[in-house]
Amino acid sequence: MSGNKIAFTIDLDDWYHSALVTGANWSKFPSIDDFYNTWNGRYDYITEPSKRLFELLDKYSIKATLFIIADIVERYPELVEFIKTTEHEIACHSLHHTAPFNTK
Repeated sequence: MSGNKIAFTIDLDDWYHSALVTGANWSKFPSIDDFYNTWNGRYDYITEPSKRLFELLDKYSIKATLFIIADIVERYPELVEFIKTTEHEIACHSLHHTAPFNTK
């Protein structure tokens, strides 16, 4: 490796954090809790893809800062514990990814 440095950041959130799904007064679900209360079955589409991403980053000796939504910390504590075992930096993204605007 040439010794070049890059700044690499990752927003760790899930598709239901978009304003179309949750987080705004015009979203399909009023809150993330409402989304989860209507979801039928087990939900975890973030842990395994995240772990594969860390394997790829480690393969190329890339360190990243992960901006994690508090909702991810609450719902996926095992994933956050896994991230803590890596050499990546953890930062706060937001509490629940609420949209800063409303149209209704």
